[in-house]
Amino acid sequence: MSFSPGVNEVSEPVLFGAPECEVCGGEMPERKGTGRRAKYCSKACSSKADRQRERERRDALVAAAATTESPRGETGAPVDGLLRPLGFPVGTDGGELLEAAAELYRQTRLFVIQLHRAARNTDSDLLRSAGADMRSAAYVLTARHSELVGQMLAEHPLAAPAPPAEYPEPGVLPRGETFDAQRIAASVDPAMLATHAPAETAARPAVAGPAAAAESTRGETTAPEAAPQGAQGAQPFTDMPRGETSARADGPSVPPPAPRGETPADPETRAPVPGPALSGDRLRDLVDERLAQQGPSDSTPADSVGTVSVPRDPLQRGLPRSMDVRIPLDENTFGYNWVLAGWTVQPDVLVVLGEGHPVGWVERGLDGGEGWVAVYGGYFLGDPATQQAILHDTAEQAAQLMHQAYAVDL
Repeated sequence: MSFSPGVNEVSEPVLFGAPECEVCGGEMPERKGTGRRAKYCSKACSSKADRQRERERRDALVAAAATTESPRGETGAPVDGLLRPLGFPVGTDGGELLEAAAELYRQTRLFVIQLHRAARNTDSDLLRSAGADMRSAAYVLTARHSELVGQMLAEHPLAAPAPPAEYPEPGVLPRGETFDAQRIAASVDPAMLATHAPAETAARPAVAGPAAAAESTRGETTAPEAAPQGAQGAQPFTDMPRGETSARADGPSVPPPAPRGETPADPETRAPVPGPALSGDRLRDLVDERLAQQGPSDSTPADSVGTVSVPRDPLQRGLPRSMDVRIPLDENTFGYNWVLAGWTVQPDVLVVLGEGHPVGWVERGLDGGEGWVAVYGGYFLGDPATQQAILHDTAEQAAQLMHQAYAVDL
């Protein structure tokens, strides 16, 4: 038997399929004992793998938050594909209308996400702020949406023209009545306008015709100073304002009705008015003098007149949680980081923030004017002698008074 010549040197054994490090790719050291096989060749590779896994976990969380909600709870998913399925130009008004609808959709989705987050974290403050923000956004967006819808309907070529407004003619009341005094006098019986004066000692010349009725500013007739009087003739009733009649001179004394339903005084308590009574005198004669001399009721407390109670905290009035108005205050007077914060939708209320914390608030118009008052600790800041709140011309002056109260810890 013959053998072919070859290399007689002993070659090193070659191992295939040996374990490698998952980080650096090097060969794993020989196992010592039994147990689970190691994945990394050294402690450095193990730490590097841990850092890589943590980085991947953070990237996955960021990607998930970008599609569901951001750290502030706002949604990042686009809504153009959902709210803009139109294949034709919508115009300026139509685009603004769709933007208002998209914003309302985004605010509604944000509200639902915040509700779930508040329930998951048992956060009542988040629930309250989410409700306030949603109400404010819904009020503004729905009002704008309705305005744009009405404008687009009015400008549509197929819309019916609006009916012209009907205005009453000059000199005509809404019920169709006119101010024509001659027409009113012509519709009244002349016998109702004829009056007679009281009996006098001296004879007076008779008037040829009935006395002309004097027209007052309200169309009422006043009693003339003199009129013909017969010896035994019946005396017609004297025309009173608004068609009321007075008592007859020769008959029983009957109290005349009051102009507005007031109860007239007794004949014994009324002072007689000498001479012919005019219209104003008759009206004054019908009013009870005791009622006129009576003062205001004692049951009404005097302190309740003009009293204004402390309003509710602005942060609990349903206003937006984020304040878009910030007015920095003078550092030489107030110190570092004192500002007035408020809302564009409510310019009459400003919250005083001292170093980022709410100290109180200033409010304008509580007395019906333009004065600012300071509210600190649930009370108005004012003069202790008069027990009245101090009105300031500007919000900065009211905030300065609050800063003084905060400095001395009232």
